[in-house]
Amino acid sequence: MKDKNLKCDQTATGAGYEMNIHTTFIEPGFNVGITRKPAFINAEIRFRESGSGKEVAVITVQNCPGRDAVGFDFDTGYRLEEAYAKLGKSLAGFILKKL
Repeated sequence: MKDKNLKCDQTATGAGYEMNIHTTFIEPGFNVGITRKPAFINAEIRFRESGSGKEVAVITVQNCPGRDAVGFDFDTGYRLEEAYAKLGKSLAGFILKKL
């Protein structure tokens, strides 16, 4: 991956933009041993200028899956955690690709 000279300031004082993630749908999925369905989430990611609050971009993500690759995702929380991890990875890849 190419270096895009992106800087991340974890304190709100130095950030030029805010990113807000709003989950619009959660399907927790299931795993009962003999059959399973992964978790899915839908989300809206809104980017705003920190000072003015002006909305500069909205990204909608649908059917972001979450499951364990091996099949040991019996815990609902773990499947949802993986869905949000996938959302983060996909969003980062999308942003880096568009810059």
